[in-house]
Amino acid sequence: MYSITTENIKSRAIIVAEGIDSRVFSALDYARAISNDIIVFCTAIEEEEQVLLRARWGKANNGIPLVFRCSADAGIVSPLLHYIQSNEYARLPGDRVTVILLRLISPERWQRLLDNHITRYIERQLCNQDQIAVALLPFGLKDDKMALVTTCGGRDLR
Repeated sequence: MYSITTENIKSRAIIVAEGIDSRVFSALDYARAISNDIIVFCTAIEEEEQVLLRARWGKANNGIPLVFRCSADAGIVSPLLHYIQSNEYARLPGDRVTVILLRLISPERWQRLLDNHITRYIERQLCNQDQIAVALLPFGLKDDKMALVTTCGGRDLR
């Protein structure tokens, strides 16, 4: 019989990424601060997209696993929950999983509504699950060049 004690509880982190860019690497810094067990989770509609992202991730050579799931409708919630509950993830009773979502902070209100609709949907779906916490990591747009920078309370943290 498996008993849950503080020694058995493992803190894990999953970064949900749409692609491989500077936001994901900033999220890795945050994930390393809360866990030693980190993965980056992506979904792809086409195999070609998956191959390109894997190649890009391989160049980073950071030792963090990249997990892909194919999704015909580009949905993320169902494949992510299925993965967390699968034997492949090997989650034990009591393990705490923090799902890190990348949130774009747009300058205009209408842009924020559009840009963060999916993030809010994922957050709502995951908050209903036991032992899963959701962390929103904000990123802002800088100038008209659309360069992503890490922000906190409007301050540039680069």
